[in-house]
Amino acid sequence: MATLTGYTKLFSDQDSIRDGFSGSSRQIYGAVGGAYATGGFDLNPLTDMGAEGTIASVKAEFQDGSGAYYCAYDYTNKKLKVYVHATGAEVADTTDLSALHFRIESISSLV
Repeated sequence: MATLTGYTKLFSDQDSIRDGFSGSSRQIYGAVGGAYATGGFDLNPLTDMGAEGTIASVKAEFQDGSGAYYCAYDYTNKKLKVYVHATGAEVADTTDLSALHFRIESISSLV
């Protein structure tokens, strides 16, 4: 199991209209990577980020300085997956990603 650590709330609001979501909740958190496990980092916005309602969108990004990686959220398994940019392959098991600082945005519907 791989988990992100050091969750820090950067922004939070509710019941606003943006990006086509009416009656929504938006959470933005920072987190730090660690040892990667095949399948991705565990990430459930409802429990990890205090989101409410039904998750409509999860975006994640980070700056590693090299452009070597990109990430995508797996909604079915509630995982943040990291990929090698040059090959499109998922990062290898046990790869140390502790230098990566993630910015994660979750938008959920409150209706």
